[in-house]
Amino acid sequence: MSPLYTDDRGYLFEAFDRNSLDNFVTEKYSYSHKGVLRGMHFQSKHSQAKFVTVVHGMILDGIVDMSDVDPSIKFGAFRLFTGDSIYIPKGFAHGFYALEDSIIHYACSDVRYEEEESGIMWNKYPVFEGVKDPILSEKDKRWPK
Repeated sequence: MSPLYTDDRGYLFEAFDRNSLDNFVTEKYSYSHKGVLRGMHFQSKHSQAKFVTVVHGMILDGIVDMSDVDPSIKFGAFRLFTGDSIYIPKGFAHGFYALEDSIIHYACSDVRYEEEESGIMWNKYPVFEGVKDPILSEKDKRWPK
C-alpha cells in the first residue's frame, strides 16, 4: 500500500504504478451499501488478475485459489480500509463484503466476458466467516454450493 497523505482538504494516495504490475486493460468502480456482498467471481477461460483499491469505506475482501484440485486449502480474507489495495492473481475467485458504504476501484488484466463469468457460493469457504444475511445479487445467490 502506498502512503495515504491527508490534510484539512482530504486525502491523496497513489494506488499503483502501471509499470510495476500486469498491463491492466480495464478499470471499474463499484459503490456498495453496508451489508452488500459481491462475489465470489472469476472467469473460466480468460482469467483476470485484479488490483483492487478501497477508494472510500471499509470491506472484508476474500480470495480463493481456483487452480488447485482442492481450492479450499488456499484462501484468504483481508480487512481493507480507505487507501488499502490488494493484488489478486489470475486463477483466483474474488469477492468482498461492505462493512460500511464503500467505493471500490478495480484494475483488471482482461476485459469482462459475460459468457465466461462464473462463481462459487460466498459461504463455501471460510473467507467471510461471521457474515450473516448479506445483501446479494440474484446471480450471486445462484452460484454452485
